[in-house]
Parts: sequence; C-alpha cells; structure tokens
Amino acid sequence: MAKIQDTLIFTRPNKDTMFPSQYGELYSDTIDPIRQLMTERKVEGKRVRKSSTISEDGLKQTVIVEFDSEASRTEFYENSISKTAITNRDSYCNAKSITITETTKEI
Repeated sequence: MAKIQDTLIFTRPNKDTMFPSQYGELYSDTIDPIRQLMTERKVEGKRVRKSSTISEDGLKQTVIVEFDSEASRTEFYENSISKTAITNRDSYCNAKSITITETTKEI
C-alpha cells in the first residue's frame, strides 16, 4: 500500500497578510475539533504533517502532509470537521488574495 503525499503551497500578496495557519481566528469554530482530529490521525499513523516552511522572500508557505494510504486521505478530507476547516481556510484565502496550489502523489 503506497503512502500519499499532499503538498500545499500558499502564496500571499505581501508579508502583511497572514498565512491561514498564522491566523488563529480562522478556525475559531473548528480549532479544537480539527486539532483533535489531526492528533488522532497522527497517533493512528494515518496522517502526519511532515513539514511547513516559508520561502526566503516570505511570500510562500509550503506544507507537506503524508497519509498512510489513499483510504486514510479520503477519510480525512471527507470528515465534516475537515470540510468545515477547509471551507474556512479557502474563504480566508479568497478574501486575502492568497493562492493555494495543491499537488498529490504516491510515495
């Protein structure tokens, strides 16, 4: 069974705009449930956040997440808590002109 790697690149228009992960109020209605869900998946070995880096110019944040299988990835993203957190993130990014580029590959 192949692992799945998601790479998300957030590009902001300037350094004054916070990346979604830096904006605490973004997930205020889901912060505890999404953190709990991510912690549970990490403990189960199903989802691990491998890295989060910011480019030298400070305008791009690259987040790499690994799932133990496509089934675990699908289960995570279809969870209602994840869906709410992603909707909040996407709305924030749209409002702040942050682009999101996501790639997925087997590793």
